Amino acid sequence: VRNNTFIGNGDGVALVGGTEAALVAANTFGGNVGRAIYLLDASRNRIESNIVSGLTSDPTLGSDGGIALDASPDNVIVGNTLSDPGDAGVILAAGSHRTQIEGNTIFRTSDSSIGVDGSEGVTVVGNTVHQAGGAAISFGDSPDGTITGNDARFNPTGVELSGSDGVLVADNDASFSQADGIVVEGGLGITLRDNTASSTGGTGLAVEVDAFDTTGNPIPGNLIEGNVANSNLANGIAVGGGGHRIGGNQAFGNAAFGITAGDGAIDDGGNSAAGNGEPVQCVNVVCGAGTGGPPPAPDLTAPDTQLLTTPTAGAS
Repeated sequence: VRNNTFIGNGDGVALVGGTEAALVAANTFGGNVGRAIYLLDASRNRIESNIVSGLTSDPTLGSDGGIALDASPDNVIVGNTLSDPGDAGVILAAGSHRTQIEGNTIFRTSDSSIGVDGSEGVTVVGNTVHQAGGAAISFGDSPDGTITGNDARFNPTGVELSGSDGVLVADNDASFSQADGIVVEGGLGITLRDNTASSTGGTGLAVEVDAFDTTGNPIPGNLIEGNVANSNLANGIAVGGGGHRIGGNQAFGNAAFGITAGDGAIDDGGNSAAGNGEPVQCVNVVCGAGTGGPPPAPDLTAPDTQLLTTPTAGAS
């Protein structure tokens, strides 16, 4: 399905009933009241370089999600541009395991830019996701995934995990979030490495889960390593109790603590903090003064996405 224009339909393109190895590429979707692209029980398909707008010609009608997968594993979603859907930009429902979501630009969504639920081994890499209605990237009950190299600034929250063990979250920028930048509400064996979460309206990185066994002893938790969390309106980094490991992080100029951890947390060393609002810069980890320098100047310019090329219009 290539080089078509789909306007004013229910769903634009639907791959259902065991469809495999299809290519949906370089199409334009506008004003469809359903989903632009919908996969149900479809695997090994490629969704590439499509342009999706959720704006409809009738202001009384809204659209649904941009690209939605339901029980559809092993698909690739790459290089698409999505704006203004009435739900999430890319939605993965239960059973959409091992989906690859890479290099997409998604903005002004009504819910999350990328929402993953009940799907294992999902990869979210190198996407630009701004001005979402919810978390830019959200994983719920979706273990063993990868979230790396994403620009998740200018959202209510950049990255949000719940019930998702073993996820790698690395090299993402969740700065200028309205609330917390990166949040782990539940899940163990998660790695938070080399992320930036600065100038948020809450805490830069918040790990809310505790890592204790049923008798109250610490158990292996999550790794929080090499992150930068400066100039946030709450803490730089806040970690629950138990066997979480915390090392090599930087937290400067936050309104509360630089780094605070619950009882039982493991200090891997190399953390630095200075200029934070609390006289004690860090709790339950040792922080050196570091060389953090001045906090970054606020970036008050909203992202401006321009479509430099568009596919040739074809038949709808």
